[in-house]
Amino acid sequence: MGKTETTSEKQTQPLSTSSNNGLERARDSVRRGVLSRRGKEEPGEGGSGNAGGSTVVNREARRPRSRLLTLALVIAVLLVSGALALNLTTGALDRLNPFKGMFGTTSVDRSGPAVLKSIQDLGQFEAASGYYELVVDVEKDVKPVPSFLAGQRTLFIAAGSVDIGVNLSNLGEGAVKVNGDRTHATIDLPAPTLSAPTIDYDRSYVYSQDRGLFDRVQDAFSDNSDETRQLYSLASQRLAEAAAETDDLRDRAEKNTRATLEGLLQPLGFTQVTVNFVG
Repeated sequence: MGKTETTSEKQTQPLSTSSNNGLERARDSVRRGVLSRRGKEEPGEGGSGNAGGSTVVNREARRPRSRLLTLALVIAVLLVSGALALNLTTGALDRLNPFKGMFGTTSVDRSGPAVLKSIQDLGQFEAASGYYELVVDVEKDVKPVPSFLAGQRTLFIAAGSVDIGVNLSNLGEGAVKVNGDRTHATIDLPAPTLSAPTIDYDRSYVYSQDRGLFDRVQDAFSDNSDETRQLYSLASQRLAEAAAETDDLRDRAEKNTRATLEGLLQPLGFTQVTVNFVG
């Protein structure tokens, strides 16, 4: 009996061990299947070793960017389409407008003819002309008031021309001398004189103007026509002074006068023409 029991115990122990191993393997396979299904269905809860779960996470992160890009493209298409539709609609309405061309602005010149009032004889031979530009800097101070309260400073760009010529209307006897064979002529002329400056209004302008507070308030209730007139008057005076100090302008006038008289007398047989400027 003792031997029989020992034999049965030895035979029973291996069967129990194999069955236990089979149960453990079955449990492991079931656990791996459950975990794999969870990893596929819930990628956010899976481990870092699950490659399928990480791929799904990247796709979910890219979805907001793709949606924003799609929305921006849709908005851009809608804006372009709206602009084209508005342009086409406006053009169509303009073409279908029955009153187009009925209203307009026209200018009518009803000025009368110019009337000649007088004629003045001019014996002035204009020999040369000088063009000048200058900066007129005028400052008015009100003492002892500070400049930011009262006073002004104006920079005025002035442009104009000054002509110079010879007066031929008052030539007396003996002003022109001719030799016996009429080959040499001597002419005595007055010195060239300057004319009044001519302001170029298209090129003259106020460059800058600084005014005090009181002057600005005063300008709001009155015009500055007198001030503008004074600026042009001062500019004309400065142009005349500049021309008087220019020796090149006087020399050019004498040279041109001599050349003109020589061109007039040489075809008449005068081989020598002398022009003297007196005074």
